[in-house]
Amino acid sequence: MPDRRPRLSLCIPTRNRPACAQRTLVDLLGNPRGDVEIIVADNSDAALSLAALAQTIDDPRLIYLPPTDRALSMPDNWTRAVAACRGDWIVVIGDDDFFDLDMVGCLDAIEARATDVDCIGWNRLSFAWPDSRRIPGNMALQLGNRAAETPRAQFFDRLFGWRGASHVPSSAYSIYHGAVRRDLAERIAGRYGRLFEHAVVDYEWSCKLAVDATRFLYVERPFSVAGVSAESNSAAAGDFTRSQANYRAMIAEHGVGEETSDRTKDFPFGPHLGVAGCILGVQHWFKQKYGVAYEGWQENFVKALVRDCENGDGRDGFDQQAAACRSALAAFEDGRWLAEFRPCYRSRKQAQALTGLRGRTLYIDETVADTPAQALQFTRQIVEPLDRLTFLFEPADRSPPTASFA
Repeated sequence: MPDRRPRLSLCIPTRNRPACAQRTLVDLLGNPRGDVEIIVADNSDAALSLAALAQTIDDPRLIYLPPTDRALSMPDNWTRAVAACRGDWIVVIGDDDFFDLDMVGCLDAIEARATDVDCIGWNRLSFAWPDSRRIPGNMALQLGNRAAETPRAQFFDRLFGWRGASHVPSSAYSIYHGAVRRDLAERIAGRYGRLFEHAVVDYEWSCKLAVDATRFLYVERPFSVAGVSAESNSAAAGDFTRSQANYRAMIAEHGVGEETSDRTKDFPFGPHLGVAGCILGVQHWFKQKYGVAYEGWQENFVKALVRDCENGDGRDGFDQQAAACRSALAAFEDGRWLAEFRPCYRSRKQAQALTGLRGRTLYIDETVADTPAQALQFTRQIVEPLDRLTFLFEPADRSPPTASFA
Protein backbone atom coordinates (compact mmCIF):
# COMPACT_ATOMS: atom_id res chain seq x y z
CA MET A 1 0.00 0.00 0.00
CA PRO A 2 1.43 3.43 -0.90
CA ASP A 3 2.23 5.88 1.90
CA ARG A 4 -0.95 7.83 1.14
CA ARG A 5 -3.62 7.01 3.73
CA PRO A 6 -6.55 5.02 2.31
CA ARG A 7 -9.91 6.72 2.32
CA LEU A 8 -11.54 3.65 3.91
CA SER A 9 -10.42 0.58 5.82
CA LEU A 10 -12.64 -2.49 5.59
CA CYS A 11 -12.14 -4.96 8.45
CA ILE A 12 -13.16 -8.62 8.19
CA PRO A 13 -12.77 -10.63 11.40
CA THR A 14 -13.05 -14.35 10.63
CA ARG A 15 -13.01 -17.63 12.52
CA ASN A 16 -13.21 -21.14 11.05
CA ARG A 17 -15.33 -20.30 8.00
CA PRO A 18 -12.74 -20.50 5.21
CA ALA A 19 -15.13 -21.15 2.32
CA CYS A 20 -17.23 -18.04 2.88
CA ALA A 21 -14.24 -15.92 3.85
CA GLN A 22 -12.31 -16.87 0.71
CA ARG A 23 -15.24 -16.10 -1.57
CA THR A 24 -15.92 -12.79 0.15
CA LEU A 25 -12.28 -11.74 -0.06
CA VAL A 26 -11.93 -12.68 -3.73
CA ASP A 27 -15.15 -10.82 -4.61
CA LEU A 28 -14.00 -7.71 -2.73
CA LEU A 29 -10.59 -7.66 -4.40
CA GLY A 30 -12.34 -7.86 -7.75
CA ASN A 31 -13.11 -4.17 -7.33
CA PRO A 32 -10.03 -2.34 -8.64
CA ARG A 33 -10.30 0.93 -6.71
CA GLY A 34 -7.06 1.75 -4.95
CA ASP A 35 -8.19 4.11 -2.19
CA VAL A 36 -9.18 1.31 0.19
CA GLU A 37 -7.50 -1.31 2.33
CA ILE A 38 -8.91 -4.64 3.46
CA ILE A 39 -7.83 -6.03 6.83
CA VAL A 40 -8.53 -9.72 7.43
CA ALA A 41 -8.16 -10.65 11.10
CA ASP A 42 -7.94 -14.44 10.99
CA ASN A 43 -8.87 -16.00 14.32
CA SER A 44 -9.21 -19.51 12.91
CA ASP A 45 -7.74 -22.77 14.06
CA ALA A 46 -4.62 -23.53 12.05
CA ALA A 47 -6.23 -26.08 9.72
CA LEU A 48 -8.99 -23.64 8.76
CA SER A 49 -6.94 -20.47 8.42
CA LEU A 50 -6.66 -18.32 5.30
CA ALA A 51 -2.86 -18.16 5.48
CA ALA A 52 -2.31 -20.22 2.33
CA LEU A 53 -4.76 -18.10 0.34
CA ALA A 54 -3.26 -14.85 1.60
CA GLN A 55 0.19 -15.93 0.41
CA THR A 56 -1.12 -16.28 -3.14
CA ILE A 57 -2.69 -12.79 -3.27
CA ASP A 58 -0.37 -10.13 -4.62
CA ASP A 59 -2.45 -7.07 -3.79
CA PRO A 60 -1.09 -4.21 -1.64
CA ARG A 61 -4.61 -3.41 -0.45
CA LEU A 62 -4.78 -6.64 1.57
CA ILE A 63 -3.48 -6.72 5.14
CA TYR A 64 -3.63 -10.23 6.57
CA LEU A 65 -3.42 -10.75 10.34
CA PRO A 66 -2.70 -14.45 10.95
CA PRO A 67 -4.05 -16.48 13.86
CA THR A 68 -2.30 -16.05 17.19
CA ASP A 69 -1.17 -18.88 19.45
CA ARG A 70 -4.67 -19.05 20.97
CA ALA A 71 -8.24 -18.39 19.92
CA LEU A 72 -9.11 -14.78 20.65
CA SER A 73 -12.42 -13.58 21.97
CA MET A 74 -14.55 -11.68 19.48
CA PRO A 75 -13.82 -8.32 21.16
CA ASP A 76 -10.08 -9.03 21.08
CA ASN A 77 -10.06 -10.07 17.42
CA TRP A 78 -12.16 -7.08 16.37
CA THR A 79 -9.87 -4.81 18.38
CA ARG A 80 -6.73 -5.95 16.59
CA ALA A 81 -8.48 -5.59 13.22
CA VAL A 82 -9.53 -2.00 13.81
CA ALA A 83 -6.19 -1.15 15.44
CA ALA A 84 -4.49 -2.07 12.16
CA CYS A 85 -6.59 0.40 10.13
CA ARG A 86 -5.01 3.41 8.44
CA GLY A 87 -8.02 4.72 6.55
CA ASP A 88 -9.96 7.93 7.13
CA TRP A 89 -13.11 5.83 7.62
CA ILE A 90 -13.57 2.35 9.10
CA VAL A 91 -16.17 -0.36 8.32
CA VAL A 92 -16.41 -3.86 9.81
CA ILE A 93 -18.27 -6.74 8.15
CA GLY A 94 -18.42 -10.48 8.75
CA ASP A 95 -16.66 -13.09 6.65
CA ASP A 96 -19.96 -14.14 5.03
CA ASP A 97 -21.04 -10.56 4.29
CA PHE A 98 -20.20 -8.11 1.52
CA PHE A 99 -19.49 -4.41 1.18
CA ASP A 100 -19.68 -2.09 -1.81
CA LEU A 101 -16.23 -0.52 -1.96
CA ASP A 102 -17.62 2.11 -4.33
CA MET A 103 -19.29 3.63 -1.28
CA VAL A 104 -15.98 5.44 -0.89
CA GLY A 105 -16.98 7.53 -3.88
CA CYS A 106 -19.60 9.43 -1.87
CA LEU A 107 -17.34 10.31 1.09
CA ASP A 108 -15.96 13.45 -0.56
CA ALA A 109 -19.49 14.66 -1.34
CA ILE A 110 -20.56 14.07 2.27
CA GLU A 111 -17.55 15.81 3.77
CA ALA A 112 -17.90 18.75 1.38
CA ARG A 113 -21.36 19.37 2.82
CA ALA A 114 -20.64 18.71 6.48
CA THR A 115 -17.16 18.09 7.82
CA ASP A 116 -18.55 17.02 11.20
CA VAL A 117 -20.41 13.93 9.96
CA ASP A 118 -18.54 11.09 11.63
CA CYS A 119 -21.02 8.21 11.49
CA ILE A 120 -22.78 6.86 8.37
CA GLY A 121 -25.45 4.18 8.17
CA TRP A 122 -27.29 2.71 5.22
CA ASN A 123 -29.86 0.22 3.96
CA ARG A 124 -28.19 -3.12 4.73
CA LEU A 125 -29.51 -6.03 2.70
CA SER A 126 -30.05 -9.40 4.40
CA PHE A 127 -29.15 -12.48 2.40
CA ALA A 128 -29.07 -16.19 3.20
CA TRP A 129 -26.40 -18.23 1.48
CA PRO A 130 -27.89 -21.27 -0.32
CA ASP A 131 -26.68 -23.66 2.40
CA SER A 132 -28.67 -21.86 5.11
CA ARG A 133 -32.05 -21.40 3.41
CA ARG A 134 -34.31 -23.36 5.73
CA ILE A 135 -37.34 -21.32 4.73
CA PRO A 136 -38.12 -18.93 1.84
CA GLY A 137 -36.48 -15.54 2.26
CA ASN A 138 -36.24 -12.15 0.62
CA MET A 139 -34.11 -9.02 0.45
CA ALA A 140 -35.71 -5.70 1.38
CA LEU A 141 -34.41 -2.97 -0.94
CA GLN A 142 -35.21 0.68 -0.22
CA LEU A 143 -35.73 2.38 -3.56
CA GLY A 144 -34.68 5.85 -2.47
CA ASN A 145 -31.30 7.35 -3.25
CA ARG A 146 -31.14 9.99 -0.56
CA ALA A 147 -28.81 10.85 2.30
CA ALA A 148 -30.44 12.47 5.32
CA GLU A 149 -29.40 13.32 8.85
CA THR A 150 -30.72 11.41 11.86
CA PRO A 151 -31.10 13.54 14.99
CA ARG A 152 -29.38 12.08 18.04
CA ALA A 153 -32.67 12.04 19.97
CA GLN A 154 -34.26 9.91 17.26
CA PHE A 155 -31.34 7.48 17.29
CA PHE A 156 -31.59 7.18 21.08
CA ASP A 157 -35.33 6.54 20.85
CA ARG A 158 -34.92 3.80 18.26
CA LEU A 159 -31.97 2.16 19.95
CA PHE A 160 -32.59 2.40 23.68
CA GLY A 161 -36.35 3.00 23.45
CA TRP A 162 -36.96 0.21 20.89
CA ARG A 163 -39.37 2.48 19.03
CA GLY A 164 -40.34 1.03 15.64
CA ALA A 165 -38.38 -2.16 16.35
CA SER A 166 -38.97 -5.51 14.72
CA HIS A 167 -37.30 -8.20 16.82
CA VAL A 168 -34.26 -5.90 16.89
CA PRO A 169 -34.00 -2.11 17.28
CA SER A 170 -34.41 -0.11 14.07
CA SER A 171 -31.11 1.67 14.57
CA ALA A 172 -28.85 1.96 11.55
CA TYR A 173 -25.58 3.00 13.18
CA SER A 174 -22.65 0.85 14.25
CA ILE A 175 -19.11 0.22 13.13
CA TYR A 176 -20.53 -3.11 11.93
CA HIS A 177 -22.14 -2.49 8.52
CA GLY A 178 -21.66 1.21 9.11
CA ALA A 179 -18.87 3.71 8.50
CA VAL A 180 -17.15 5.48 11.39
CA ARG A 181 -14.58 8.22 11.01
CA ARG A 182 -11.14 7.16 12.16
CA ASP A 183 -10.74 9.98 14.68
CA LEU A 184 -14.07 9.03 16.29
CA ALA A 185 -12.85 5.44 16.68
CA GLU A 186 -9.67 6.72 18.31
CA ARG A 187 -11.69 8.97 20.63
CA ILE A 188 -13.92 6.07 21.67
CA ALA A 189 -10.90 3.86 22.33
CA GLY A 190 -9.43 6.54 24.55
CA ARG A 191 -12.63 7.25 26.44
CA TYR A 192 -13.59 3.64 27.18
CA GLY A 193 -10.11 2.21 27.53
CA ARG A 194 -10.46 -0.20 24.62
CA LEU A 195 -12.30 -0.43 21.31
CA PHE A 196 -14.49 -3.42 22.11
CA GLU A 197 -15.51 -4.74 25.52
CA HIS A 198 -18.67 -6.82 25.14
CA ALA A 199 -19.19 -10.04 23.16
CA VAL A 200 -22.13 -8.38 21.36
CA VAL A 201 -19.71 -6.08 19.59
CA ASP A 202 -22.10 -4.59 17.04
CA TYR A 203 -24.70 -3.33 19.51
CA GLU A 204 -22.03 -2.31 22.00
CA TRP A 205 -20.82 0.09 19.34
CA SER A 206 -24.32 1.29 18.57
CA CYS A 207 -24.53 2.33 22.22
CA LYS A 208 -21.15 4.06 22.11
CA LEU A 209 -21.96 5.91 18.90
CA ALA A 210 -25.29 7.10 20.29
CA VAL A 211 -23.35 8.85 23.05
CA ASP A 212 -20.10 9.82 21.35
CA ALA A 213 -20.69 10.47 17.65
CA THR A 214 -21.18 14.06 16.52
CA ARG A 215 -23.49 13.74 13.52
CA PHE A 216 -25.34 10.81 11.98
CA LEU A 217 -26.07 10.43 8.26
CA TYR A 218 -28.31 7.73 6.81
CA VAL A 219 -28.09 6.72 3.14
CA GLU A 220 -31.08 4.86 1.72
CA ARG A 221 -29.21 2.86 -0.89
CA PRO A 222 -27.59 -0.51 0.02
CA PHE A 223 -23.86 -0.36 0.64
CA SER A 224 -23.52 -3.78 2.25
CA VAL A 225 -25.08 -7.21 2.53
CA ALA A 226 -25.44 -9.08 5.80
CA GLY A 227 -24.90 -12.69 4.82
CA VAL A 228 -26.18 -15.68 6.75
CA SER A 229 -24.19 -18.82 6.05
CA ALA A 230 -24.90 -22.24 7.53
CA GLU A 231 -22.14 -21.89 10.14
CA SER A 232 -22.83 -18.31 11.22
CA ASN A 233 -24.37 -17.34 14.52
CA SER A 234 -27.13 -15.57 12.61
CA ALA A 235 -28.19 -18.88 11.09
CA ALA A 236 -29.23 -20.00 14.56
CA ALA A 237 -31.45 -16.95 15.12
CA GLY A 238 -34.60 -18.87 14.23
CA ASP A 239 -33.52 -22.02 16.08
CA PHE A 240 -33.69 -21.37 19.82
CA THR A 241 -32.07 -24.66 20.84
CA ARG A 242 -29.12 -24.12 18.51
CA SER A 243 -28.67 -20.49 19.52
CA GLN A 244 -28.45 -21.51 23.18
CA ALA A 245 -25.88 -24.18 22.33
CA ASN A 246 -23.80 -21.56 20.48
CA TYR A 247 -23.97 -19.27 23.50
CA ARG A 248 -22.85 -22.04 25.87
CA ALA A 249 -19.97 -22.89 23.54
CA MET A 250 -18.81 -19.27 23.54
CA ILE A 251 -18.91 -19.17 27.34
CA ALA A 252 -16.96 -22.42 27.53
CA GLU A 253 -14.24 -21.07 25.23
CA HIS A 254 -13.85 -17.51 26.48
CA GLY A 255 -15.60 -17.27 29.85
CA VAL A 256 -18.68 -15.38 30.90
CA GLY A 257 -17.39 -11.91 30.01
CA GLU A 258 -19.11 -8.58 30.52
CA GLU A 259 -22.59 -9.91 29.74
CA THR A 260 -22.75 -11.65 33.12
CA SER A 261 -20.93 -9.02 35.18
CA ASP A 262 -22.19 -7.64 38.48
CA ARG A 263 -23.94 -4.87 36.53
CA THR A 264 -26.27 -7.38 34.87
CA LYS A 265 -26.51 -10.29 37.33
CA ASP A 266 -29.93 -9.23 38.64
CA PHE A 267 -31.28 -8.19 35.25
CA PRO A 268 -33.57 -10.97 33.91
CA PHE A 269 -33.01 -10.30 30.20
CA GLY A 270 -30.05 -11.54 28.22
CA PRO A 271 -28.81 -14.02 25.59
CA HIS A 272 -30.73 -16.90 27.17
CA LEU A 273 -33.93 -15.35 25.75
CA GLY A 274 -32.88 -15.07 22.12
CA VAL A 275 -31.87 -12.15 19.90
CA ALA A 276 -34.03 -9.42 21.44
CA GLY A 277 -33.03 -10.39 24.98
CA CYS A 278 -29.38 -10.47 23.98
CA ILE A 279 -29.52 -6.92 22.60
CA LEU A 280 -31.36 -5.58 25.63
CA GLY A 281 -28.73 -7.24 27.80
CA VAL A 282 -25.87 -5.32 26.17
CA GLN A 283 -27.86 -2.09 26.36
CA HIS A 284 -28.47 -2.62 30.07
CA TRP A 285 -24.80 -3.43 30.64
CA PHE A 286 -23.75 -0.25 28.81
CA LYS A 287 -26.23 1.98 30.63
CA GLN A 288 -25.24 0.57 33.99
CA LYS A 289 -21.48 0.70 33.40
CA TYR A 290 -21.42 4.19 31.92
CA GLY A 291 -24.33 5.86 33.67
CA VAL A 292 -26.60 6.40 30.69
CA ALA A 293 -30.25 6.84 31.64
CA TYR A 294 -33.02 6.05 29.17
CA GLU A 295 -36.39 4.79 30.34
CA GLY A 296 -39.71 4.02 28.69
CA TRP A 297 -38.42 1.10 26.62
CA GLN A 298 -40.44 -1.66 28.27
CA GLU A 299 -43.58 -1.75 26.12
CA ASN A 300 -41.71 -1.58 22.83
CA PHE A 301 -39.24 -4.21 23.99
CA VAL A 302 -41.98 -6.68 24.94
CA LYS A 303 -43.40 -6.30 21.42
CA ALA A 304 -39.96 -7.08 20.02
CA LEU A 305 -39.70 -10.08 22.32
CA VAL A 306 -42.99 -11.38 20.92
CA ARG A 307 -41.73 -10.97 17.35
CA ASP A 308 -38.48 -12.72 18.19
CA CYS A 309 -40.36 -15.75 19.51
CA GLU A 310 -42.62 -15.79 16.46
CA ASN A 311 -39.59 -15.76 14.13
CA GLY A 312 -38.69 -19.30 15.19
CA ASP A 313 -39.35 -22.10 12.73
CA GLY A 314 -39.95 -24.99 15.15
CA ARG A 315 -42.65 -25.61 17.75
CA ASP A 316 -40.31 -27.01 20.41
CA GLY A 317 -37.97 -24.04 20.17
CA PHE A 318 -40.88 -21.63 20.24
CA ASP A 319 -42.27 -23.20 23.41
CA GLN A 320 -38.86 -23.15 25.12
CA GLN A 321 -38.17 -19.53 24.19
CA ALA A 322 -41.66 -18.34 25.14
CA ALA A 323 -41.39 -20.08 28.52
CA ALA A 324 -37.99 -18.48 29.18
CA CYS A 325 -39.35 -15.06 28.25
CA ARG A 326 -42.38 -15.45 30.51
CA SER A 327 -40.12 -16.39 33.39
CA ALA A 328 -37.97 -13.31 32.82
CA LEU A 329 -40.96 -11.00 32.52
CA ALA A 330 -42.48 -12.43 35.69
CA ALA A 331 -39.28 -11.50 37.55
CA PHE A 332 -39.19 -7.97 36.13
CA GLU A 333 -41.05 -5.04 37.70
CA ASP A 334 -43.37 -7.37 39.62
CA GLY A 335 -44.57 -9.00 36.40
CA ARG A 336 -46.15 -5.78 35.16
CA TRP A 337 -45.46 -6.55 31.49
CA LEU A 338 -46.26 -10.24 31.48
CA ALA A 339 -49.82 -9.71 30.24
CA GLU A 340 -48.47 -7.92 27.14
CA PHE A 341 -46.44 -10.96 26.13
CA ARG A 342 -48.73 -13.02 23.90
CA PRO A 343 -46.71 -14.70 21.13
CA CYS A 344 -48.49 -17.00 18.68
CA TYR A 345 -46.75 -19.92 17.04
CA ARG A 346 -46.92 -19.86 13.24
CA SER A 347 -45.30 -22.62 11.26
CA ARG A 348 -42.98 -21.10 8.69
CA LYS A 349 -42.23 -24.27 6.78
CA GLN A 350 -44.96 -23.62 4.23
CA ALA A 351 -44.59 -19.84 4.28
CA GLN A 352 -43.94 -17.85 1.14
CA ALA A 353 -41.61 -14.88 1.41
CA LEU A 354 -43.18 -11.59 0.38
CA THR A 355 -41.94 -10.33 -2.99
CA GLY A 356 -42.86 -7.20 -4.92
CA LEU A 357 -43.25 -3.51 -4.16
CA ARG A 358 -44.64 -2.28 -0.85
CA GLY A 359 -44.44 1.47 -0.41
CA ARG A 360 -40.86 2.52 -1.16
CA THR A 361 -39.44 -0.93 -0.44
CA LEU A 362 -38.96 -3.67 -3.03
CA TYR A 363 -38.89 -7.24 -1.69
CA ILE A 364 -36.75 -9.51 -3.86
CA ASP A 365 -36.60 -13.32 -3.77
CA GLU A 366 -33.11 -14.03 -2.44
CA THR A 367 -32.69 -17.01 -4.78
CA VAL A 368 -31.76 -14.53 -7.55
CA ALA A 369 -28.20 -14.76 -6.19
CA ASP A 370 -25.84 -17.35 -4.74
CA THR A 371 -23.50 -14.99 -2.89
CA PRO A 372 -23.81 -11.61 -1.17
CA ALA A 373 -21.70 -10.02 -3.92
CA GLN A 374 -24.13 -11.25 -6.56
CA ALA A 375 -27.05 -9.99 -4.47
CA LEU A 376 -25.55 -6.50 -4.27
CA GLN A 377 -24.78 -6.49 -7.98
CA PHE A 378 -28.40 -7.45 -8.71
CA THR A 379 -29.78 -4.59 -6.65
CA ARG A 380 -27.37 -2.08 -8.21
CA GLN A 381 -29.20 -2.65 -11.47
CA ILE A 382 -32.40 -1.39 -9.80
CA VAL A 383 -31.40 1.64 -7.72
CA GLU A 384 -30.25 4.93 -9.20
CA PRO A 385 -26.52 5.40 -9.86
CA LEU A 386 -24.44 6.47 -6.90
CA ASP A 387 -23.51 9.78 -8.53
CA ARG A 388 -27.18 10.80 -8.38
CA LEU A 389 -27.35 10.54 -4.60
CA THR A 390 -29.47 13.38 -3.19
CA PHE A 391 -28.38 15.06 0.03
CA LEU A 392 -31.14 16.26 2.33
CA PHE A 393 -29.24 17.77 5.25
CA GLU A 394 -27.98 21.21 6.15
CA PRO A 395 -24.61 21.88 4.53
CA ALA A 396 -23.35 24.27 7.19
CA ASP A 397 -21.14 22.89 9.96
CA ARG A 398 -22.31 23.43 13.47
CA SER A 399 -20.93 23.05 16.96
CA PRO A 400 -20.93 19.41 18.10
CA PRO A 401 -23.68 18.70 20.61
CA THR A 402 -22.57 17.63 24.04
CA ALA A 403 -23.78 14.13 24.93
CA SER A 404 -23.54 13.78 28.69
CA PHE A 405 -23.75 10.74 30.89
CA ALA A 406 -26.63 10.72 33.34
